[in-house]
Amino acid sequence: IISSFSTFGLENRGAQPGDRIVLRLHLLHPGALSIAYIRALVSVTQVIDTPRHKRLSYCTTRWHPVCGGCTADLVWRDDGAVVFSLRSVERPVWQLLRVPFVTRIFRRFLNRALDRAGLAV
Repeated sequence: IISSFSTFGLENRGAQPGDRIVLRLHLLHPGALSIAYIRALVSVTQVIDTPRHKRLSYCTTRWHPVCGGCTADLVWRDDGAVVFSLRSVERPVWQLLRVPFVTRIFRRFLNRALDRAGLAV
């Protein structure tokens, strides 16, 4: 399960390049209770908002546990078909994140940075 908060969502407007999105990835969630989660910060790189084509692309930031990006496309074709595509390319940034102690420090630092930025989830 993934939930998100964003600068454009907080300001009640459409996404623009440079906006930030905080993804909250729920790892353990028995029922409606979230026991463990990871926060990840991404930056919007491209937005297309036309009547027949919607696109949102983002790349990871230095506070993200992987390096990469994602693009979501929604296209309405002339024949009436609607096509949704999701492309994502990611790779691990630090092998150190596999060490539990380093992971805890990284998550704590990220959570505090997001709280200070007003993007806490």
